[in-house]
Amino acid sequence: MEEFRNMVSRCMERWHIPGAAMAVTSGDSVLLEEVWGVRNLSDKKPVTPETRFAMASCTKAVNAEMIASLADDGIIEFDTPIAKYVPEFRLWDRAATDGITMQDMLCHRSGLGGHDAMWPNTWERKDFLYRLRFLEPNKPFRYCSQYSNVMFAAAGYLAELIAGKPWEKLVQERILDPLGMKQSGFSAAEMCCMEDFAVGYRWHEDKLDEMPPWEMTGAEPAAGLYSNLRDMEKWMQMQVQKGRYGGKQIISEKNIMQTQSPQSAMQSYPWSFPEFPGIGAYGMGWMIRVYRGVPVIYHHGEIEGFCTFQAVIPALERGVVILANRHSSCHGFQYTLLFQILDKMLGEEGAGWEERLWKHGQKLEAEAKPGTEEKAQASLSGKDHNPVYPLQEYTGNYVNPAYGTLQVVKELKELKELKLYFKQWKLPMKCLCGQTFQVSNLKEDTMFMDVPLTYDFDEKTGKAKGFFIKLEPLVKEIWFGKE
Repeated sequence: MEEFRNMVSRCMERWHIPGAAMAVTSGDSVLLEEVWGVRNLSDKKPVTPETRFAMASCTKAVNAEMIASLADDGIIEFDTPIAKYVPEFRLWDRAATDGITMQDMLCHRSGLGGHDAMWPNTWERKDFLYRLRFLEPNKPFRYCSQYSNVMFAAAGYLAELIAGKPWEKLVQERILDPLGMKQSGFSAAEMCCMEDFAVGYRWHEDKLDEMPPWEMTGAEPAAGLYSNLRDMEKWMQMQVQKGRYGGKQIISEKNIMQTQSPQSAMQSYPWSFPEFPGIGAYGMGWMIRVYRGVPVIYHHGEIEGFCTFQAVIPALERGVVILANRHSSCHGFQYTLLFQILDKMLGEEGAGWEERLWKHGQKLEAEAKPGTEEKAQASLSGKDHNPVYPLQEYTGNYVNPAYGTLQVVKELKELKELKLYFKQWKLPMKCLCGQTFQVSNLKEDTMFMDVPLTYDFDEKTGKAKGFFIKLEPLVKEIWFGKE
């Protein structure tokens, strides 16, 4: 065990992780409970089993199991069209509107890409659901799985309409209370008022920067749970015991097994290896892959300053939880711990995962950096280019019915620069050529991106009609019309 602890400490230093917590469960027992490092670099207070972390996308399984509990009570069925329960709900195309079910939403086969730039937001939940009808799908309905926080949030908000209670209350009554998860909640602000909570950090420019907590307003059912190791141990014990905890059946075995069963094929790259192939599936709130021939049902979570991981290994009757207070991505760290533990459980010889995963992570990081040609292009684009029209003509409010309003302003102190007001950020816009600008450091989910924004002008009047902006790689450019 001492060797394992030392390995974790080395990995934390390599991957720049301030603090971490890990547990392995079996039945009603906790076989392993370990904590390392600090929850706050300022006061150096250590991580404890009670330290609260943002669970990020590990919330998705909680959302799915809450809906499974509603299915147990006959309030909803996984494979019944949502239109039967909420007739006013609409999506872009008629086939999806008429046919989409909870099962479709919870296994990401709505036809919509991520559209993660829609959240956080301050809209009413009914307003959020209304806006979904304006999102154009980039794949046919049920054609494939495309990871979508937006549709997972929609599933939770629809569940609250169908059940007649707020999503948070449904989770509290059907998951947290029965499991005795008394230190879990749904608010970053509430977490930060507690005595024992982790501060999130981002590795940026060779140092760890503190990241303010991010409230998941507009995406709570996808990423809005805050918890700690002790509470998550109880959650994993229920998963391993097929819905049972403390001698009681919290969720029926039938429905919990349905959430953990393959629903739609999904490939998982680039973190795949001969022992852990990238070909797998998505259940409902869970991913399913095979490690050395043994099914592993798992999910990552990544959000402001935090990475989490949970896994069920049914054949071994084990559950694993890993929590860390470092921003995306901690896959190399998480998989090192998971694979080492799995090899121990399976009686396999060590496969050198510590070094293999570190080198793999370094390779991925190098590949993500611009090459010589891209650097040259970036240098070229860094030159000053004059817009065709006076800067004032580019300013104003621009509206998309799904995303809301974006504002372009000309800073008084920087007369030659435009800025895009995107949520709480003011992002610089640099003219690349013609009517195309580059917006720098636009935040979408856990990514910071430089994205293109291209105007369309009325040539007769010289007035802007609107602009296209590409808010994420997998989704088409989004049109914002001049207000």
